[in-house]
Amino acid sequence: MLVALNDAGELIEANRALPGRYTCPICNRPVVLKKGKVKLPHFAHQTLKDCFMYTYKKETVAHIEGKYCLYDLFHPSTCFMEYYLSSIEQIPDCYHTSSIAFELQMSVIPVSHIVTRTSGYNSIGVEVIWIAKFEDIKINDTQMKLTHFQKSLIHLASNVLFAYHTQLKSFFALQIIRVLNHNEFEIKIIRIINGEAILSIINDNQLKLTHRVLSKIETKKHIQNCLAKKSVLQPTLSGLYQLRIDHRNIPEYLRIVIPEQIYIDKHPIEWQVELMVMIHNQQFDFEKWMNCLKLSEQSNLLISQPELALHILKVYQHISNQMRALMTEK
Repeated sequence: MLVALNDAGELIEANRALPGRYTCPICNRPVVLKKGKVKLPHFAHQTLKDCFMYTYKKETVAHIEGKYCLYDLFHPSTCFMEYYLSSIEQIPDCYHTSSIAFELQMSVIPVSHIVTRTSGYNSIGVEVIWIAKFEDIKINDTQMKLTHFQKSLIHLASNVLFAYHTQLKSFFALQIIRVLNHNEFEIKIIRIINGEAILSIINDNQLKLTHRVLSKIETKKHIQNCLAKKSVLQPTLSGLYQLRIDHRNIPEYLRIVIPEQIYIDKHPIEWQVELMVMIHNQQFDFEKWMNCLKLSEQSNLLISQPELALHILKVYQHISNQMRALMTEK
């Protein structure tokens, strides 16, 4: 742990602490200040079981360094490291007095854990900003491709993925400008120089509210991935067969990428083909539609999934109807 209480009841950071008596802010038992040449400064319980509410996990050096770097971005009077929120028994890496929790997530954990912890913060009116490891993100110039886990760390209210570069010891905001696919995004990279920049960025949503159409190359790549599975039950190929559409010539209205794709964990062609099959067979069912979409778990923290599914249906139908009308005119 990186903070402890001194004899005056003040929270002291380990890297600034002088030799003396300290206690754990959670269990009030004595802790020992450890400062050496190898390990970073920290406080340690005499035995782990001394703290019955002890929830700290073993952290890497990079994670601990990241906490210090994050804390140093803010004025000490507005930010606290490892601030214990007793009502939900959670300890964010840093806590800002404007009710914002910061969590560095340097390793992969189940998305359900991210959602549960986020829900915990939200239940007491605390916003949470998750921070990914920059080096693990696939970035090519102004485009990034995310794993399912990394996508769960996006701050959805602002459509920004915050990241910490462990080598540079710097924080970045990967501001999503446009959704390119279910896991690919056009971005603007902003280096964060102070805490005020973070607070400003989360109130500056730059996502373009326009759709795009997957290129023929992107479409071919998806079809090749489908064919590689060698299954007649593959949803895209099976659906195209039922719709009597050649997979080598998929119409534009089945290749639409809407901004709301950021909430969907399924390839756009796949869910659009499945929707058209339901409509074609006169078997549309709203529950099936929601399952078809595969909405991300974290989207439910922003808007109810039924409401989001209905909104996506209306947006997609409006765009696809316009496209098909133009095709008819031609």
